[in-house]
Amino acid sequence: MNILPALVLLFTLALHFTAVANDFTRNMPDLKFTNSLTPEKLKNLDAIIILKEQSYNSTPKDYTYHGSDFSGLAIVRAKILIVKLLTEAGVKRYGSFEYEFRERFGDDFMSAFEVCVRVMKPDGTINTMDEENVSIIVTRETSDGTPLARKALFKIPDLAAGDVVQIEYIHSEPFSFSSSGIFFYNDRDPVLYSNVYITLPAKTIASFVSLPPNRVAQPKVDQVSTTYGAGETYFWGLKNLNRIPEEPYARTFADQSILTAFTLERYEPSGMHAPMSWDYLAKDFYKHELDEDDVSTGDIARLGFSPKEPAPTMETVDRLYTALRKEIHLDDDNSVYPLSSNISSVFKKKKGDASDVSYIMMNILKHWRTTAQAVLIRDKREGVYERSVPAMTWFDRLGVLVTVNGQEKLYDFDRSIPHTYEQPWFVNDIDVVVIHPDRAEHKRIGVRSDIGQCVSRELHRISFASGAKAKDSLTVRLNGAQAQHYRNMWYDAEESDLHNNIRSLLLTHTMSDVDTATMNGFLAEKEISIRGVGTSAARVSRIDSFITFAPKNHLLRSLHDKIYSASRLSDLLLDEPFKLKMDWEITIPQGYALAQPLAGTSSTGAGNSSYAVSYTLDRDRYTISAEGTFPETIIMLDSYKQFTSFLQTFTEAVEKEVVFRRVK
Repeated sequence: MNILPALVLLFTLALHFTAVANDFTRNMPDLKFTNSLTPEKLKNLDAIIILKEQSYNSTPKDYTYHGSDFSGLAIVRAKILIVKLLTEAGVKRYGSFEYEFRERFGDDFMSAFEVCVRVMKPDGTINTMDEENVSIIVTRETSDGTPLARKALFKIPDLAAGDVVQIEYIHSEPFSFSSSGIFFYNDRDPVLYSNVYITLPAKTIASFVSLPPNRVAQPKVDQVSTTYGAGETYFWGLKNLNRIPEEPYARTFADQSILTAFTLERYEPSGMHAPMSWDYLAKDFYKHELDEDDVSTGDIARLGFSPKEPAPTMETVDRLYTALRKEIHLDDDNSVYPLSSNISSVFKKKKGDASDVSYIMMNILKHWRTTAQAVLIRDKREGVYERSVPAMTWFDRLGVLVTVNGQEKLYDFDRSIPHTYEQPWFVNDIDVVVIHPDRAEHKRIGVRSDIGQCVSRELHRISFASGAKAKDSLTVRLNGAQAQHYRNMWYDAEESDLHNNIRSLLLTHTMSDVDTATMNGFLAEKEISIRGVGTSAARVSRIDSFITFAPKNHLLRSLHDKIYSASRLSDLLLDEPFKLKMDWEITIPQGYALAQPLAGTSSTGAGNSSYAVSYTLDRDRYTISAEGTFPETIIMLDSYKQFTSFLQTFTEAVEKEVVFRRVK
C-alpha cells in the first residue's frame, strides 16, 4: 500500500474538540485559526479537513420478529467532518451529500439516520441547516413495496469558499448478523486530525488490523462505564495526513489510504457469533442470502430456455447471460446482497442490480445441473481486499463462476459489459471469494487483457469544400476498456441525450459542425461504432496556388485530455494494454498534387509505448495511417512527463500539416 509524501504543515495546532450540549458532538474550531487557513498559504488545495472522526458502537439487543426471538448487535455508525473550504471546487465537493444504507428487515426494524450540518462564515456567523434540506428516499424495494435500501441526500444552502462546514451524521442499524468495520484515515483533501473510535460489548474479543502496520500505533482503550460487564472503547488518532486526490488512472483511494479494520473473534452473550473468518462469512452468507427463492420455470421459459436444458455448453451459458441482460435493466448502484427472498420481483419489475441477476443466473444453472458458484467481487476500480480482514464491507457485488467440461468462466453483470459477454478489464487478474455452502475459497481470476482485442480505430474520409472548409465522414470504433467506459457512462441515457452525447464527442476534437451522428447498438455489441458527417475542425488554408490542411484526431487527444495534469502526484495505471489506429483518406482536389515527401516517422516512449505514421499516395487519394501501441499499464510517476511528451509528439506527427500544390 503506497502512501503519498506527508503533507508538511506550516503551523502548529492546539485544538480541542470537546463535546457540546446541543445537537452537535464537536465545537467549531477557533475563528482566528480557521481564517488563517487561506488559499495563499495552502496552494493547490481546494479544502482542508480540520477534523475527520469516525465511530462504531455495537450493543447487544434482543428482538422478537414474526414470532421468533433473536439476539444480536445493534450498531451505530457516526462520522464527523469539519472542513475549511478554500475554492469553489471545495464547495462543490462538500456542498452535497449521499449516504445509502441497507434495510434488512424492511419497515419492521427500520434503520435510523440523523444528520446535523452548520456553516461558519469568515465573520463568525454560524448558520445551521434546516431538517427539510435532508431527503431520505427508498432506492431498492421488492415488488410489493417493502424497502430494502434507503439513501439520505442533502445539499447545503448558501455555501461559499472561505466557509467552514461541519457535517455530523449517525446511522443506527437495529440488528446486525455480523460485526466488522473498515476505517480510512486519509481523505481526498489533507486531514489535520483523523480519529477512530470503536466501542464493543463486554466479553468481546476483537481482532484489529492497521495498514501499513508501522503507521498506526496500538489503540488507547477506555472502559465505557463503571458498570460491571461494560464494554470498552478503542481509540486511534493520527495527525497531518496527506491528501489522496482523485486523479485519472491512479491507484484507488482504498489502496493508498492508511486504515484500521476489525472483526470479532468472539462475542459470548448472543451465542450466534463464531470466531470471525472467511469460512464463517461464507457459510452465513450462503445460509441467509443464497439458499432462498427459486427461479420459476415460467421465468426461465420467458428467457427462451428450457427449465431442464439438455447438455448445456459454455455457449449456452453465454446465451443465457445475453438473455438476462436484455430482460433486466441494471441498477446504477449495487448491493452485495441479492433479492434472494423475493427474486420474482426482479422479473416483474424487469429491473435489478448485478447481484440480483447473478443470483438468477446461478439458480437457473442449478436447474440445468451446471456447476455455478457465487463469488464476491471487489474489482480494480475499488482496489484489493485484505485477506487478514474477513469482512463483507470490502465487496461491491456478486458474480457467477461457471464450470462446464472443466472450463471455468467468471460472469459479471456490471453495466459497462455488453449483452454479448466479454470479461471487462477491471476483473482481469484479480482475487475473488468463492462462496461454498461450508467454506470460502480465495481464487485468482487469471484472465488478462489481450492487446489484440483492445484496439480502437478512427477513420476520416476528407474532401475539400469551397473556401476554408473540409468535409469529414468519420467513423470511431471503440473496443475494450474504452468501449466499457462509454457504455457505463451512457447506459441510462435517453435517446435525445444519447444523440447529444455523440454530437458532443464529435465536436470536442474533430468537427466544427455535425450534420448527422449515429451509433450502433452499444449496449448489445462489444464494439461501439460512432459515425458522423460534418465539417472538419481541421484548419484549411488556400494561399496562392497552395492548399494546406492539418488533420485532427479524437483518440489521441481524448486520451491526452484524460491523463494530462500539470501536477501529477501518483503513478499512471492504464486500464489495459491497447492500440490506437487512425487513418485519414484525403481526396486531393482536382487540379492539385501532393507537395511534400511520403517519408514516414516513428518513435518510442515511456512504458515501451511506440508509434508509427506512414503515408501513401494512390492517384487522387492521399492516406495517412498511424498506429500507437501501449503494451504496459504502469507508468511510474518519474516517467509521467516523458509519457505525456510522447503523446504530444505522436499527436503532432499525425496532425502534421499536409500541403497540396496547384498543377493545372
